[in-house]
Amino acid sequence: MIGKILDFFYPKKCALCGRLLEQDSLRGQQLGLCGHCDLSPYRIPFDGGEQADASEEAVACFRYEDRIRRAITRLKYEGRKSLADYFAAWMLEDEKLREWMREFDLITAVPVSDKRFRARGYNQAELLGRHLADRLSVPYGELLIRPKNTPPLKGLDKNERKKVLDRAFDIHPEAESLLARRKEAFPEKDFLKILVVDDICTTGSTLEQCVNVLESCFPWVVVRSAAFASENEDFA
Repeated sequence: MIGKILDFFYPKKCALCGRLLEQDSLRGQQLGLCGHCDLSPYRIPFDGGEQADASEEAVACFRYEDRIRRAITRLKYEGRKSLADYFAAWMLEDEKLREWMREFDLITAVPVSDKRFRARGYNQAELLGRHLADRLSVPYGELLIRPKNTPPLKGLDKNERKKVLDRAFDIHPEAESLLARRKEAFPEKDFLKILVVDDICTTGSTLEQCVNVLESCFPWVVVRSAAFASENEDFA
């Protein structure tokens, strides 16, 4: 009843174009999309090949352009936190990507600094990671912190981004105990597989730094990364 009242006063809108969603539409309920919007022009097919096995590269799911760019802006800067669950659903529509993600033992996200978290009130990458974990039935855990409040990276090339991000990430105080518990749950495994999630990937520098920090501190983990969208065609 409460949900119906909220829908009456605050009707749900398409995550891509802003049209009102049809209340009886299963597609609208599950994906947050109206009948006019199609994700296929933006989707980057996942082939499960070399890209997925290279720790220095990120798997990107959508091209960061047009309506995808606008949807991320709503999530990131306009407080539309509910969009994170739709983003997770869109990513997992790709069957190969879904099966690849299910192989991980833990999902985590690129952290934001305390200053940025206080300003925004949430970390959109964490929201996305938690919704992916819920949908995949894979545990989510905080493994990294960002003690350094780095300036915006927009407009910087990969080398410049690496300099800005140098020592920007550190291990979360509870990461070691969390990973130890996960390792105990799988005594037959030599390595734990960790997936680091972010919302946008441009050069891959941020995700690469996160992967390097985790793998250098925990030699018994294998870390891969995935971004919801990329504005760099190298990931397409």
